[in-house]
This record gives sequence, C-alpha cells and structure tokens, in this order.
Amino acid sequence: MILDKKYSSWILGVLILLLIPFIYLLLFTHPIADDLAFGHQAKTTDLFTQLRSTYLNWNGRYSGNFFIQLFPISIDNLLFYRLILFVSFSLFIISFYTFIKSIFIKTKAVNLWSITLLGMLAYLSILPTLAEGFYWYTSVIYYQLSLVFFLFFSALAINFVKKQFLIHKVFHIGLTIFLLVVSIGMNESIALIISFICTSFFIGSLITRSKNTAFLATLTVVAISCAAIVVFSPGNAYRMAAYPDNKDIITSLFMSFLQMGRFLAGFIFSFSGLFYFLFVACFFPLSTTILKQLKPHYLFIGFIAILFLSVFPAYYATGILGQHRTLNIAALFYILFLTIFALKIGNELKERLPRKHQKMIIYFVLFFFIFGNGRTIALDLISGRAQEYDTQLKKRSNTLKVKKSAKINKLTANPKSLYVIDVEDDSTHWVNQAYVLGLD
Repeated sequence: MILDKKYSSWILGVLILLLIPFIYLLLFTHPIADDLAFGHQAKTTDLFTQLRSTYLNWNGRYSGNFFIQLFPISIDNLLFYRLILFVSFSLFIISFYTFIKSIFIKTKAVNLWSITLLGMLAYLSILPTLAEGFYWYTSVIYYQLSLVFFLFFSALAINFVKKQFLIHKVFHIGLTIFLLVVSIGMNESIALIISFICTSFFIGSLITRSKNTAFLATLTVVAISCAAIVVFSPGNAYRMAAYPDNKDIITSLFMSFLQMGRFLAGFIFSFSGLFYFLFVACFFPLSTTILKQLKPHYLFIGFIAILFLSVFPAYYATGILGQHRTLNIAALFYILFLTIFALKIGNELKERLPRKHQKMIIYFVLFFFIFGNGRTIALDLISGRAQEYDTQLKKRSNTLKVKKSAKINKLTANPKSLYVIDVEDDSTHWVNQAYVLGLD
C-alpha cells in the first residue's frame, strides 16, 4: 500500500515542522575545546605541515584531519561556525535521501522525502549524544560527516549494481571509489565498519556467483588498504601510548558487551525507531531487487558486528567507556537496518498493520516530544536553558576579547542537547588553554 496522494504533502509538512527545533538549536551553538585548538592550528600552520604532523603524532584520519583543519575557528566567528554546522546538517539529510532513493522503486519524490525525514527524525531521537552529533564542529566533522560520505558512497555502489550510472560507468566507478577512500579516512570506527561491510558483500558475491564480484573485490581491497593506513598510523600508536589503562583485551571485551547491550536495548525500544519501521513496512514495501538476497537474520548479525566495531576499538585503545560519539555511528546503521528489514517483510506485514496514517503521524508527533532526544530538545528550548547557554558563552567571549586574560565563570546553563565540555578551575587545563588559542 502506497500513501494516498492527498495525504503525502500533509505528512511531509508535519515532518518538516518537527525538524525545525533541531535546526533552530543551531543558533545557540558555540565553538569550544577542540574547535578552538584545531582552529588555531589552521590559522598558524600550513595545511600540509599540519596534516603530516597529525598523522605522525596524533591519529591516522587523513581525510578527517583535512576537513578539521580546513576552517580557522575562533570564539568570535559565530556566524561562520553555525553556518558550517547548518551545511553539515543539510548534507546529512541530502545524503540520507540519496541512499533511500537508491533502494526504493516506484516511489514518488514526495514519499521518498517523507521516508527520509521520518528516518532522520528517528535517528535524531535515538542518538546517544545529540550535542556531539550535530552541534559540536569537531565531532560533526570526524563522525557525522563520515556518515554523509558513507551514504553517498553506498547509494553509488547500489546504483552501480542496478546499472544506473552517473554520467558514465567509468566516472561512476571513480566517484564511488573516491567517496570510499574519503569515508574511511574520517575516523577509525567508520574505517573498520566499511571494511567489514565491503568484505561481507564481496564474500556474498562469491557464494552467489554474482556478476558484480570484480567490482566488490575492488571496493574491498581499497577499503582494507585505506583502513590499514588509518588504524596502523604512527599517530594512532603515539596516542594510544598516552592512555595507561588501555589494551586490556578481557576488560575491553566485557565492558564493550555491556555497553552494546545497553544501547541495543535503547535502540530496540525507542518509539521513533519502531514507528519508522512500521511506517516503511506498511506503506512502502517495494524495494530494489538487490535487497531480496539479504536475509533478515544476516542483517541483524551484521548490525551487531557494526555495533561491536563502534564500541570495542575505542575502549581498547583508550580504556575509557562512554565514547558515545562512536555510538552515533551505530545509531545510523540501526536506522538503515530498520529500513531494509521493513522492506524485506513489508509484504507479509502490511495487511496486519494499521493503515490510518493520519493517526499514526499524530501519535508520532505526540510521542516524539515525550521520549528520546525530541523531549530533550523541547525541554532545553522551553526552559530557556539553550538561550541562557548562548548568552553566557557570548558574555564569556566578549570578556576574553577585551581583557585577553580573565577569570571566567563556569556555565550554569548546561542544556543536554548542546553541552559538551566546559572550562575547569585549573588554568592549565586543556579546555582553558584552548580558549587562549581561540583568541588569536
């Protein structure tokens, strides 16, 4: 069953309205901590020198470091800072739409956008850390932008299999490989995840004797090679040496499985995710034929593997649990899993599922602001915490610009949807020092 034409625009309008608070929140963001330190580097050192130094002494994120060093951030260029975050937010939506379009057939653009925005809202709702997902430049570049490149890459790879080439077959392959290389260079977690996905599809093509085996083999070789450049970089070894309690394999596995269980339960029992699954299964059961080869249990096993790769490497490398920004990556893959799973079983379930989509959307609106990050952002805006956060940071910025050196108060307004980290009493603390760098 496809949505009736007279309701499609109405539903799309409601979903756009639900996104407005998330976009509005961008007006209260401020650069802090790593933003200022990286911004200082971008202003004082040429790009090539900084990329080389970072690769040798901090991490192997060759493309991630390129984008992080591309823009000189300081405490007073708020318009520029917020514009970058808005562009990143918009690119994420566009990339998700591009992926959705590649796997659905016989679906009008208005309905594709409805699926995209509903999936986006579900993703925003279940994000383990909303602040580090879309409102902090450093995390947005390293993690969310990696997902943007991955979604574009995936759409191109799917279209290649469908023989729907962009401009020309050779150009299509070249652009696909380019996006693959850029995606993997963004961070370690996405490098391992994409390598796992490419390898899995390549092995599957060997088993099924697919005509696309050569293409998938190429992607796998490129993915593993680029991942090796990231994971085994001198900078990663140097950074890991700074954490004395890391590399404990038993503890890392135990804590990782606990973390996986915690967030898997949160994903599964999220209202937004469940609603998104039912919506797609009920109204959009038609998908591209390449999805027919994906078995639901294989999909779930694959997602569990991706969840593990989002948790274990970070804990093993640092010995620190709770790096939720890597779990933001897993959250998107959960939404992708729900999308494909809904398409797989939609034909079997659609006769049993509710068809009154008017009521379904109303229920979604109500529950969206009761559970998950929809509730968080609503409380931050209604209570005035987001606005007060903005006011206090503007006052701090003005004080530092005038005095260059001053005692500044800690934030008293800490909206959960925006707050990442703050200064400490110790003037030598790295966040305090980042502010000094941000003044230059």
